[in-house]
Amino acid sequence: LGLMLTSGCSGGGLDIIGLWLTKRGSGFSVGRFSMGFNVVLYALCAVLFNVQTVVYSVIYMVFSALFVDRGHQQNINAQAMIFTKAEPTEMAQAIMGRLGRGLTYWEGKGAYTGNDIHILCVCISKFEESELREVVYAVDEGAFFTMQEGIRINGNFVKKLS
Repeated sequence: LGLMLTSGCSGGGLDIIGLWLTKRGSGFSVGRFSMGFNVVLYALCAVLFNVQTVVYSVIYMVFSALFVDRGHQQNINAQAMIFTKAEPTEMAQAIMGRLGRGLTYWEGKGAYTGNDIHILCVCISKFEESELREVVYAVDEGAFFTMQEGIRINGNFVKKLS
């Protein structure tokens, strides 16, 4: 029963449905969807079968879902455009120091305000997005972000799990 619960319900079709929901922008990730589905299934099995087997299956499922998310997010590339009034070299040093990613920046001017602004561009994996936000907002709380996911990157872009 435990093997059926852990392997039969934690992968396969659930990963495909989870990926479809992720691409639709529904707020689900592959692992989160799988975990949610399995929690409902395990609760039902706890009532119908042996609770000890379900507990071991839940432990396996949690670790499995976390690794699935990490693997899927690592393969999604994103380009971040950061608009800031902070000194661009300070922001660039913070990003390169924490994420180990190179970036490019240039000067711009706001069309509405006419104010000078610095634009920074960095390519990251989706897995690194939250860490990038932390770094940027630590330097400039008023920074503005745009993220474009699913871009193709050629050249010296290292895929890494940190």
